[in-house]
Amino acid sequence: MDDKKFQLTLDECRLILENIIGLVVVDMDGTIKFMTEDLQERVTAISGESSFDSVIGKNIRDVHPSSKVIDMLENGTDNDIGIYTTMGIINVSRMKTIHKGKKSIGVIDFDVFYNTQDLKNALDKLSGFVKENNMDLSDSLDLFNVKDNRLRKMKYTISDILGESSAIDDLKKRLFHMADSDSTVLIEAETGCGKELVAHAIHNLSKRRKNPMIEINCAAIPENLFEAELFGYEEGSFTGAKRGGKEGKLELAEKGTLFLDEVDKMPYNMQPKLLRVLQEKEFSRIGGKMKKMDVRIIAASNRNLLSLVREGKFREDLYYRLNIIRMSIPPLRERKEDIPILVRQEINEMNRKLNKNINGISPQVMRLFNNYSWPGNVRELKNIIERAMNMCLGNRIELNDLGDFVDEGFGFEIDGNLFSEKDPLEKARRLLNKKS
Repeated sequence: MDDKKFQLTLDECRLILENIIGLVVVDMDGTIKFMTEDLQERVTAISGESSFDSVIGKNIRDVHPSSKVIDMLENGTDNDIGIYTTMGIINVSRMKTIHKGKKSIGVIDFDVFYNTQDLKNALDKLSGFVKENNMDLSDSLDLFNVKDNRLRKMKYTISDILGESSAIDDLKKRLFHMADSDSTVLIEAETGCGKELVAHAIHNLSKRRKNPMIEINCAAIPENLFEAELFGYEEGSFTGAKRGGKEGKLELAEKGTLFLDEVDKMPYNMQPKLLRVLQEKEFSRIGGKMKKMDVRIIAASNRNLLSLVREGKFREDLYYRLNIIRMSIPPLRERKEDIPILVRQEINEMNRKLNKNINGISPQVMRLFNNYSWPGNVRELKNIIERAMNMCLGNRIELNDLGDFVDEGFGFEIDGNLFSEKDPLEKARRLLNKKS
């Protein structure tokens, strides 16, 4: 650490910590590393521990079950505010995840107010400030709610891209760097890597985020309906056209973003029409007049488009117009250090959906996950966790809960040993036991 930024002695650091009311520091497992004396007095009275020292080293879940730190650990959030009571005293606490470089190593939690009277004084001061400045607090709250509602409507944001690996860190840096550009983006990644998530993150970081994000799955639309779906049509333009016509996806995305998922599946005869849209920034409904548009295009493919160009299955000129900004998402097998955080997030989400209280996976399951190649990437991991949680009868996922994860021929490798035959679970268990 730079000495110019840090001039405190160890004793001074200890003194500062001891004078922060209601302070507790835990590691990522919830083990208490430090707790101030005032908080220890409160929690020992509840837990029945005989001395302050006996609290250190114990799990926060056992010693202080009302602590909102537990939610922080389980939800993986970076910072939060908690409101709870301890021995009849209302507490408002501030919580923050502790980072060492790119790694999360613990959570710090401290009380904002000393006691209930302290909280009342703060509310009185806030009320006085509002009156003195002729403010309407409800207007401020309404403004917060407007912003909050907009965030809630977002399908995905950059915070949904989970991981602490250098690959994910680099991806997020690139997203921040290019989000405000209007240039087209081509996302190429394997199935299950999160192309849709990245596309939404780009939109929600951009200046277009207040406007629509419209999706079209090119593989899901019949070839004879594709043009009408993309461009729309005027009334009477063809047999069966609706009265009044219909807006296409391009019109719906005006001032916003159009996401063309699985663009490699776009009908070949539609590709020159999309090329013209990208070049001229204009389009026409079927049977209609040409009109200007202001839409950013993001395209995604799980196949290499340049290879398709060489095979004559994708237009070269369209490829170059789409490939202005190219984003690639690393497959899960290349960032296995992210597996623990992905597992934790999926377990927390499924606990809420299934009304369960599963707190993790066994070391054997984690070793199995770390040795598996994950051809289906993050989507496959999420599916396996969901399936295992439906089977799990205990409070953590064991090898037996994985069921047909290996029985269906997924195949996995441990130290060069390939398992793909029927029911290889016992062989895997023996090999994993040797490694432990």
